[in-house]
Amino acid sequence: MSKESSGSAPWKPVVVGVVVGVLAMLAFLLLFAVVLTMKDFSDSALMPMSTVTCGLAAFLAGFSASKANGKQGMLTGLATGAALFVLLLLIGLFVSGVAFTYWTAIKFAVLLIAAALGGVTGVNTRSKRKFKLK
Repeated sequence: MSKESSGSAPWKPVVVGVVVGVLAMLAFLLLFAVVLTMKDFSDSALMPMSTVTCGLAAFLAGFSASKANGKQGMLTGLATGAALFVLLLLIGLFVSGVAFTYWTAIKFAVLLIAAALGGVTGVNTRSKRKFKLK
């Protein structure tokens, strides 16, 4: 019963993806904040804009995590999307105190789908780098 060792922790690519996702989300939110100061949007547009931001960031998170892993793109993307959702849920609980709304369920679905698509894309694109995260 020997266990094959890959030489790296299985959670490292997910951590890399979550960090990339959080940084991308901050960048996209900053971009949307600039757009909101230049144009006048209704309050009903804020939640869809934040959901799009989450989706774009989740795609980049899944992409970078599966690129770092080099295999199992969909599974790596899903794990990264789930971890990013848990982080956002905890931040939302801390900031607003609201646990779960229908927008939370929509964001969960968007994060999982976008991160899984990013994971599949990340595994199936060629890299100019010759090394993987260990």
